[in-house]
Amino acid sequence: MNKAKEFLNKIRNGIKTIFAKINWKKETTNNSASTDQELGQKKNIFLRVGIIAGVLLVCIGGGIIYSNNKVFLEYETIKSEEKNDTAATQYVKFKDHILKYSADGAVYLSDKQKELWNITYNMPDPMVDICKEAFAISAQRGNTILIFDENGKIGEVSTELPILSIRIANQGVVMAILENGNETTINFYDTKGSIISDIKASIPKTGYPLSMALSEDGVKLMVSYLGISGDTVDGNLAVYNFGTVGQTYDNYLVNSFNYGNEIVPQVEFLNSKTAVAIEEHGFSIYEGKETMELKAKVSFDEDEIVSVWMNSSYLGFIFQGEDQDKPYLMKIYDINGKEILSQEIDTEYQDVKFEDNDVVFLNDKEVTIYDLKGTKKFYASFEEEVVDIFKTNGFRTYTVIQKERIDEVRLK
Repeated sequence: MNKAKEFLNKIRNGIKTIFAKINWKKETTNNSASTDQELGQKKNIFLRVGIIAGVLLVCIGGGIIYSNNKVFLEYETIKSEEKNDTAATQYVKFKDHILKYSADGAVYLSDKQKELWNITYNMPDPMVDICKEAFAISAQRGNTILIFDENGKIGEVSTELPILSIRIANQGVVMAILENGNETTINFYDTKGSIISDIKASIPKTGYPLSMALSEDGVKLMVSYLGISGDTVDGNLAVYNFGTVGQTYDNYLVNSFNYGNEIVPQVEFLNSKTAVAIEEHGFSIYEGKETMELKAKVSFDEDEIVSVWMNSSYLGFIFQGEDQDKPYLMKIYDINGKEILSQEIDTEYQDVKFEDNDVVFLNDKEVTIYDLKGTKKFYASFEEEVVDIFKTNGFRTYTVIQKERIDEVRLK
């Protein structure tokens, strides 16, 4: 779609250039008398340019409509390379390229599968957190955090206590939840490994931290706590500010929200000032530059959320449907809490995500792609199990990570 728009702009600019040349020719001949023949030639030029432009615009417009509404059931393989990694190797997208990581190290690959850089380490059961400009790798219950940008390693953090969870901001600062008996410590580190600040959280007082989210500018932290008192649970959401505003608050805590006996299993920042709390039967949008306030709350009539996924613009949910032929209900919301799609689907899946603002379902060898209008754009069964799929810069091209190889394909 973007390529078509760029091509269309080039055509428009080319037409403007032709018109400019015609106007320049007219200005340079204003001292001589124009003949009827010259006027006729100029009219013919304008007519020809108009016809060509019209034909091109119709063709491109038709191509865009065709591309947006066609269901692609086939693909052509542009490039294919065998994989030389273990089954535990994972792939994630970072900026315009692909990060491959495992317990032994990480490799940053271009969308053309060219190695940009690599690093070796020893991290059993590695976990990765990615922001727009940086990412971090650490082992579950390990004591080291490695910090990277697109050019390679930029920092390292060492901890005495086991690491339970990590979050990173654009400038490479890292937040880590550390296990400390009946207490949990949340430390804020710079790229040199120095502690910027810390939060003390005890299970009897604050509860156990289920999930945390760090804003992309590294200023705000949102933590979902689960408190337990006897047979009852108590859900709380805490907002911390590590900037100038937060310095005036006790323990940097600038706001909190009590959920009563409801649990909030996941919190995420969608941008520097907008966060979402995924609840048992709905979600809440919080917004604010410094302290965060409730902006929208959505409650679901459906019994149980089967899957949830998101990006910086949209939230996706899957529920069990009532139709046997279409067993799932898919709902998409924008970050203001407005529902933009509710549709029953028949797609079986093992994983679901947004890719280039399309919804991608993975199911063993099968890949199914829907747009945000609920239109099925692509379905195919590949030769091997599909581990993941990423949109690349080419027109209708994707990088498909399969069990034994990596393919670059174009839908057709």
